[in-house]
Amino acid sequence: MTAQPLPLSALLAAACFLGGIVLGIGYFALMRRTVLLFVAGRQRAIAAALTLLRLLGVLGVLALVARLGPLPLLACFAGFLAARGRAIRAEKRRA
Repeated sequence: MTAQPLPLSALLAAACFLGGIVLGIGYFALMRRTVLLFVAGRQRAIAAALTLLRLLGVLGVLALVARLGPLPLLACFAGFLAARGRAIRAEKRRA
């Protein structure tokens, strides 16, 4: 990959950070739904399918972002981790 001007790199990293947040929110929402299905002891096939969907989705998105370079990948993963923190805080409030 060729070197990009700094403003373009920063803009791409910011977009990937926001995309990582969206990815993480979706991931952890599906995780919550999966856990509720497993705990209820119902629809285990749907819960397993949701787990597979979550993992394949994150792997696919991160693989695509990795093609953009290391900075966008790190920014996307940082956004994903920010969403993880939000999900943990939300669950603590529910408990």
